Amino acid sequence: MLMVDEVETGGFIKKADSLRIKSAIEFSDIRVREIMTPRVDIEAIDISEGNKAALAIFSTKGFSRLPVFKDDYSEIVGAVHARDFYASYLKDPDFDLKTILKPVVLSILRQNWPCHSKLAEG
Repeated sequence: MLMVDEVETGGFIKKADSLRIKSAIEFSDIRVREIMTPRVDIEAIDISEGNKAALAIFSTKGFSRLPVFKDDYSEIVGAVHARDFYASYLKDPDFDLKTILKPVVLSILRQNWPCHSKLAEG
């Protein structure tokens, strides 16, 4: 970080650029375990619970997405985006939640992997 500070002090880069560079450097040191949400803390709904359960979580927790599973947490069938949910709910409160499910990519992550490498895989 000292080198970034020196380049900024020398007037070669702006303060905002310096902060971005420092953030990128710090991010490269973050491991997957540092940003993971433990399974027991994940807010999700069973597809059979339907719209009332989704509405309750979206309206009280403020999430933008909600994982949806079938039977148990190990069988994630998709995710619902709040904007899609509210748009459909306002048209018909009894709409079928399955119609707005987005696919999710599930992969096995090792907790010691660097975050930036896993995010780059997209």
